[in-house]
Amino acid sequence: YQPTGRPAEIIFTNWQHGITAVEPRTGKVKWEISCFEPQKQERAIASPIVAGDLVIGTCGFVTAQKHFVAVRPTADGKVEEVWRLEKAVAYMPTPIVHGDRIYSCSELGVFSCIEAKTGKVIWQDRLNNEFSASPVLAGNVVYCTANDGEVFAVEASDAFK
Repeated sequence: YQPTGRPAEIIFTNWQHGITAVEPRTGKVKWEISCFEPQKQERAIASPIVAGDLVIGTCGFVTAQKHFVAVRPTADGKVEEVWRLEKAVAYMPTPIVHGDRIYSCSELGVFSCIEAKTGKVIWQDRLNNEFSASPVLAGNVVYCTANDGEVFAVEASDAFK
């Protein structure tokens, strides 16, 4: 993560620690926010993503609640939670940022278009399959490969196509 006017940071997620940034050369923690549920045994599988000045991480468990959380770190090492989604969100596939939107496909095939700044769900629709792989963006199309190999192509737009 390369914040504007600050040194680069390596970002990672962990169910016990939340979202953490470290200095690449030393491993020193620059900032950290506990935003998942450390008392439960969850999994932080997907890679964190960056949308503008927000760092977004996911965590959860297949049979329990999932967390899709956006935080904003500041130059003084502070970090604030900006928004959170916990309904019909993915915790295994890494979401994709395209422009000011986030596109995400959950393990059960709930595909979401989310406004990056606010976390507002623009739309959600279902792809009739199960997913573990992260979606891929090519041009203006998000490709989601289901566990059985079927590929779904969804337009990266403010309407489900």
